[in-house]
Amino acid sequence: MKPPFLFFLLEFFFFFLSSPSLLVFSAATLPLPLQSLLSIKTFVKDPSNTFKDWNLSNSTRDLIKGPVWCSWSGIKCNPTTARVTSLDLSRRNLSGVIPAEIRYLTSLVHLNLSGNGFDGLLQSAIFELSDLRILDISHNNFNSTLPPGISKLKFLRVFNAYSNNFTGPLSNEFVSLRFLEELNLGGSYFTGEIPRSYGSFLRLKYLHLAGNELEGPLPPDLGFLSQLEHLELGYHPLLSGNVPEEFALLANLKYLDISKCNLSGNLPQQLGNLTKLENLLLFMNQFTGEIPVSYANLKALKALDLSVNQLSGTIPWGLSSLKDLNRLSLLKNQLTGEIPPGLGELPYLDTLELWNNNLTGFLPQKLGSSGNLLWLDVSNNSLSGPLPPNLCQGNKLYKLILFSNKFFGEIPDDLGKSEPLHFLNISENSFHAALPNNIWSAPNLQVFSASSCKLVSKIPDFIGCGSVYRIELQDNMLNGNIPWDIGHCERLISLNLRGNSLTGIIPWEISTLPAIADVDLSHNLLTGSIPSNFGNCSTLESFNVSYNLLTGPIPASGTVFSNIHPSSFSGNQGLCGGVLPKPCAADTLGAGEMEVRHRQQPKRTAGAIVWIMAAAFGIGLFVLVAGTRCFHANYSRRFSDEREIGPWKLTAFQRLNFTADDVLECLSMSDKILGMGSTGTVYKAEMPGGEIIAVKKLWGKHKENIRKRRGVLAEVDVLGNLIQSDESMSVIAGSYGYIAPEYAYTLQVDEKSDIYSYGVVLMEIISGKRSVDAAFGDGNSIVDWVRSKIKNKDGVDDILDKDAGAAIASVREEMLQMLRIALLCTSRNPADRPSMRDVVLMLQEAKPKRKLPGSTVSVGSGDRIATDDGAIAQKPAAEC
Repeated sequence: MKPPFLFFLLEFFFFFLSSPSLLVFSAATLPLPLQSLLSIKTFVKDPSNTFKDWNLSNSTRDLIKGPVWCSWSGIKCNPTTARVTSLDLSRRNLSGVIPAEIRYLTSLVHLNLSGNGFDGLLQSAIFELSDLRILDISHNNFNSTLPPGISKLKFLRVFNAYSNNFTGPLSNEFVSLRFLEELNLGGSYFTGEIPRSYGSFLRLKYLHLAGNELEGPLPPDLGFLSQLEHLELGYHPLLSGNVPEEFALLANLKYLDISKCNLSGNLPQQLGNLTKLENLLLFMNQFTGEIPVSYANLKALKALDLSVNQLSGTIPWGLSSLKDLNRLSLLKNQLTGEIPPGLGELPYLDTLELWNNNLTGFLPQKLGSSGNLLWLDVSNNSLSGPLPPNLCQGNKLYKLILFSNKFFGEIPDDLGKSEPLHFLNISENSFHAALPNNIWSAPNLQVFSASSCKLVSKIPDFIGCGSVYRIELQDNMLNGNIPWDIGHCERLISLNLRGNSLTGIIPWEISTLPAIADVDLSHNLLTGSIPSNFGNCSTLESFNVSYNLLTGPIPASGTVFSNIHPSSFSGNQGLCGGVLPKPCAADTLGAGEMEVRHRQQPKRTAGAIVWIMAAAFGIGLFVLVAGTRCFHANYSRRFSDEREIGPWKLTAFQRLNFTADDVLECLSMSDKILGMGSTGTVYKAEMPGGEIIAVKKLWGKHKENIRKRRGVLAEVDVLGNLIQSDESMSVIAGSYGYIAPEYAYTLQVDEKSDIYSYGVVLMEIISGKRSVDAAFGDGNSIVDWVRSKIKNKDGVDDILDKDAGAAIASVREEMLQMLRIALLCTSRNPADRPSMRDVVLMLQEAKPKRKLPGSTVSVGSGDRIATDDGAIAQKPAAEC
């Protein structure tokens, strides 16, 4: 085998022999920068052919005039010296190793290899590029320890190695880089303690060490980084101790994130001295004591997150003076007392999360008045009083969660006008009020939960409820009829009206909802019978009408009610038949008549039977002859008419390997007829892939045949389940295995459908399997397979991909957390699936900032952009 560089020289020697005008050069005399670049093109794997313009074949004259490589993609040269100063190979889907010939780019100032799949050891020849100012190797798969020699890069200002697989201790060599301003070693597997020497950087503005496997206490020496603006140390479960008081010396600090560690003790009061601080994120630790009142001095603060700790005491009223605050998260602590009223007057507040505390008093009555409120969750407290009247001002409110409190009074009418509102939960309160008449008018409302909150009066008409998946109004004091226009709730899956005083009949329109799965109307005063339509409601899984005043038979059509437990009908003395032991009167009579007739039936003689059979045969023969002639007289005309009807419509409910044209071709072969009925002809059809299917072709759309076609159309309705008559869709789009289950009967694609597909992708990532695999069993997808595995004791071990590092404890924990997220995303009920915003937050908590190609350097901060001349700029972050 030839040495790699010898192979490179021979290849390009052949190239120059093929170009007569270039014979003045030999392989050995190629300019060093050209040798380096062509070496990279030769040895780096480039499946997307991004190096296609790195070509000399059509540039002979340019090569004589000057270095043609200065015009190649990703390359910039000094306009005076024509030397390569910048090489940007980011996000090209490259892999393999960087060749040692990169050392020949001696004038390189900016090297960007980020967003690729480079693996193995980092090429140490890079450390010979002594003019480098910016080195970005983030979002790759470099492993092992950092090779020695980085201290040679005396002028380095930015080193970004975020999201790789480096191991071993953090290197002390960085400390000798006097001009270093940004150091990002986050998202790898570095171990050991944070070196105390990292507190001696002279010009460091940005330090990111989060998401590794570091342990031990936080070194107080980091407080001596006088120029530091951004510090991320979070997501280290093995970090212990408290926050050093010396961190209060970081006078220029704007961003501090030490979340999801194992820090304890009191929050340092001295942090209140950081007057430039904009983000303080200390959630998911073990902090105790009270929130320091000195934090009211953080006048530049925009985000304060102290969630999931053990903090006690009250919320400092001084936080109301933080006029730039847009996010306050104090959830899952032990806070008591009232919410400072002034928080409602903060002009930029968009997120307030205070759930799972022991707070009392009223919600700030001016909350929402700024017009910026997006997210309010104060559930599981002891709050009382009326709801603020202007929660929806600005029409931005997305989620309102107020359950398990003691709120009373009117429910604001504006909730029905809030266009972005998706989730509304006011359960377990004491409103003693009626629902606003326009409550269903919020066009994007998906979940409405108002159980056990002492609602009175009638249920408002269901006009505008087209996006609602779940309605929970159980255990209230509602009266009157169930509005018949519930049929407008086309996406409704779960309806719970249990425990009210509803009267009247059960609207049959409920049975026509295409996705309805769970209906609970128990413990009301409903009368009449159960509409027979429910017997054919194929999506129904649970149906509880116990303890009402219903009468009549339980629908016998279909198989739905035969699988429902009898207790779902108990407490209705007038119900009979079906799964109940009490037969209906008509059933009893019918059974008696059959028995009497059976006993009185006279015996027939053999001769009589023969005569009857003979007569039947004769009649049948006559009908057959006449029918055959009639059929042949009309068949050709009917068939030719249908051949011209179109366009053909194929609605696939599973992955198919044939088209409508393949089916149509088989309908021209009379020898493939299996049978005929009153509504059409059934054909045996063999598809190009070998599949054998049965196809029913309906007779033409003649006026006199419309009635005959209804039977088959009903059959199609059951299989396809509400395709509208004016439906323009011809094919259901999407790949089998990724399509959400409700798509088959709603033909609706929304965010929740995408969330399901995303959950399938997560399952593929953590299992190393495809969405559809023969190993899952017939008709099963990866979702079915995963759910069957988690029911077994050791089934999770079969799910996690061992090749992805499932044997490593820390990686396994991350994979398990991702599995939990995937299971949420693929919930059968779309309303139970989280929003994409929630998914992003959960993924960040599971293991943020690791292996996320194209993500920002840090969550919550802006992208830091390194320019070719070594300067560092910052652009605003875009929120998910």
